Amino acid sequence: MADITQWIKSELFPALWDDLDSIYPELELKRKGGKWISPLYLSGDRDTRLDKTWVSSKTPWLLHEQGEPRGKSLFDIYKEHNNLTFAEALKALSKIARVEPPQSQEWDIDRWKQDKHKQGLRQTAQAYFTWCLFNAQGKAQDALKYLKEDRGYTEAEIEQMGLGFIPSQEKLKEHLIKKGYTAEEIASTLHFNGWIGSTHCISIPFVCSGDIVGFDFRQMGSEPIYNKSGAEVGKYQFESDIDTKAERFFNIASLKDDKDLIIVEGELDCLTASVRGIDNVVALG
Repeated sequence: MADITQWIKSELFPALWDDLDSIYPELELKRKGGKWISPLYLSGDRDTRLDKTWVSSKTPWLLHEQGEPRGKSLFDIYKEHNNLTFAEALKALSKIARVEPPQSQEWDIDRWKQDKHKQGLRQTAQAYFTWCLFNAQGKAQDALKYLKEDRGYTEAEIEQMGLGFIPSQEKLKEHLIKKGYTAEEIASTLHFNGWIGSTHCISIPFVCSGDIVGFDFRQMGSEPIYNKSGAEVGKYQFESDIDTKAERFFNIASLKDDKDLIIVEGELDCLTASVRGIDNVVALG
């Protein structure tokens, strides 16, 4: 079956590129080089800078926001603003682009729904991590103190970076079950090792093309942690199914124009630069 999500990214939105301003008048897009820029936040609020959000020709399906690790799908924006179903939005955008979508029987609709469901679970987990960091007691307050005092972040910067706190894997599971997810769905979506939620509790969303594809977790402080064999455990621990950092950079989707690439050591360094207005910063992880 055809992957309809991939078709939307690789065929549909490249064909819509020249008409984005007329398709999305509410975004107030203006052409600037190889991108479209807008003074509006993802929330719709207005900013003083003209490129608070932008769409890059490298990722023409995604609306980015300055200092925000997550973007938003232009397909979802069109569907929501026009109150359309998935099929209706696909048909309407395909007509505008003058391209033929894959035949409906070839769409992997089950996979699309499954991906959306998993993304919903990850978004729910992300919201829980954020709530815990700012509201839970004990270690969560230690984590917040570390971020504000040791790292020098403001609360606004912490929110922009999407940082959070996981009290334990068991408490996360209990929360997700209360939100309607099954234990099987949680186990098939989140793949955490034993360090996560124990020694590594500061959560960082790993965002790719606007979707949370997984989470990184950082230890608090810089004191080395060792496993039972005496080997040092890394400062960052991440889900087993996104263990591909030798092949891709963290924050790669936010690259703008043809500027020089700045490579930093860790995800927090990368996000700090982004929220403080430094473009084209990626991390090795």
